[in-house]
Amino acid sequence: MAEEIEVGTTDRSIFVFVLDGAQTDGSGKTGLVAANLTVSYSRMETDNDATVTDVTSSLSDLGALTTAHTDWGWKEISSTLAPGLYRLDVADALFASGAWYAVVYVMITTSAASASPKEFILTTDTTIQDIVDGVLDEAIAGHNTAGTVGKTIIDIPTDADLVTALADLPTNAELATALATADDAVLTAVGDLPTNAELATALGTADDAVLAAIAALNNLSQANIRTAVGLGSANLDTQLGDLPTNAELATALGTADDAVLSAIAALNNLSAAQVNAEVVDALATDTYAEPTGVPAATASLAAKIGRLHQALRNKVTVTASKKQFFDDADAALWEKDLSDDATTYTESEGNAP
Repeated sequence: MAEEIEVGTTDRSIFVFVLDGAQTDGSGKTGLVAANLTVSYSRMETDNDATVTDVTSSLSDLGALTTAHTDWGWKEISSTLAPGLYRLDVADALFASGAWYAVVYVMITTSAASASPKEFILTTDTTIQDIVDGVLDEAIAGHNTAGTVGKTIIDIPTDADLVTALADLPTNAELATALATADDAVLTAVGDLPTNAELATALGTADDAVLAAIAALNNLSQANIRTAVGLGSANLDTQLGDLPTNAELATALGTADDAVLSAIAALNNLSAAQVNAEVVDALATDTYAEPTGVPAATASLAAKIGRLHQALRNKVTVTASKKQFFDDADAALWEKDLSDDATTYTESEGNAP
């Protein structure tokens, strides 16, 4: 069965099992050294050209199973515990880019019937680091469409922008001056309100004018007025008797004037330090839950930044056809379909797993 291995793998040692062609029970051949072997490797290139390279002349016998990797080094594992099993150190060229798969072909020079081919499928796995490097190295000019994550990242203010913006905020002294000016304006406005005595005088004058106007009306009797408006015999007298007197109106307005002054005094007198503390909390203290589901094309800035943090921190799995992103609990949130036609490597738009 073919073994998958990443393109560019270096210093790889493999196990090779060599059959004993003289046996019919599938036994392994023991005691083989480099001089007994003919070894080559073949590659199916991405342009579908097949190549074969004879490395027999490069074979050498390793001193021990723990000897450092030596290209095309050969060593028997154990003639008694694992008869027929050998270590072979393959050269890096076997796994170089430009091929779909490769085969190492080992045979006893005097007996081709004992050949042992070892097949490898060359893969190009993408890691989180690859994703991050690809994003950070991508040209900004190609990712500035309004409403995209790229545009949002580009629009994030730089340190210089933040320094300029913070410099434009009012200082404590400026805030104190502005609040003092506002306070003076409020006090001036309150000071312009009529006093209890002024209100009493004005209402008294108005009351006299009302009484004079009533006196000028047709001198109807109370009974005639009640009949005209459809009231019972005593209702009108009772309702007129419930109207507040001048003294009661003066007292009520004086109480309301005091309440207005109390409400103004109770206004929250925010300082610059308190405003600054709230801004610092929002930026450095408050936390936000990680995003869920498939990333939307249009989302808040907090959600988009959360996606970047989630991709860098949480688990990501990549197969030959899928790249999946997980939440903190290792549940798959969304995925991308992968394809590679040897010319273009493509990742689809995010979709549900």
